[in-house]
Amino acid sequence: MASTRYLELQRSGRLGAMKEEEETLLEQNDAGQTFVSRSSTTRRVSSVCRKSTMVLKDLILLGLAIPTLITLFQSSVTHFQHASAPGSGVSFALPGCNCGDSVAQAVELNCQYDTLAAAWLPPHCRDDELTAEFDAFGDGPNGTWMYWADAQHTKAIAVQDLGALADRPRGGPFYTTHRWHLMHCFFYWRKSIRAKSRGTMLELRYENDGHAKHCAQMLGADGNKGAQAGVVLNSNRWEALG
Repeated sequence: MASTRYLELQRSGRLGAMKEEEETLLEQNDAGQTFVSRSSTTRRVSSVCRKSTMVLKDLILLGLAIPTLITLFQSSVTHFQHASAPGSGVSFALPGCNCGDSVAQAVELNCQYDTLAAAWLPPHCRDDELTAEFDAFGDGPNGTWMYWADAQHTKAIAVQDLGALADRPRGGPFYTTHRWHLMHCFFYWRKSIRAKSRGTMLELRYENDGHAKHCAQMLGADGNKGAQAGVVLNSNRWEALG
């Protein structure tokens, strides 16, 4: 009897728990409409609130980021326009061995006048050590080279003034000796060899068959006639020195 009574109580307990759970999950109004229980509704509301909070947080972060991105974009555009303007004082690279359209722009581009090249060149196109050796290999006083503004060699030009000729039509021109022309060819042969190990770029102005033929002609030319050359800003194309 005791065991039977225990089973009845156990069944009664399970039924009561099931009934309570069912009442908790569902409630009916007088019209017979079914609603989710308060506990279930609370869980759903809590989930919706969490999602809404996350969306709101993302919107706030996006709202803060947009003005910053706009400012950075405007700053980049302004910097590019400023760098592209002549006389801006801002350096920007040009392809190859190009130093722009004027001496002022060449200076902004960190170019220097190179006496061996008779051109303004950027750092990656120069061999300053070889150019210094060339400058001391001249047929003038103390191994220097002589430069003139006329073919008769009556108006001397100081070496530090040669670079400014790039702003003139035809790059000057300037006049020098036949030996200068021959040594220019010889030193450019050396420069082409050294460029491979030094990682420098040889200008297209001289790295071509036309310049090689020109140098060969100079070997058989009259040494008393002297030489003529112009100062260039863009060495990406071949031009005979004269």
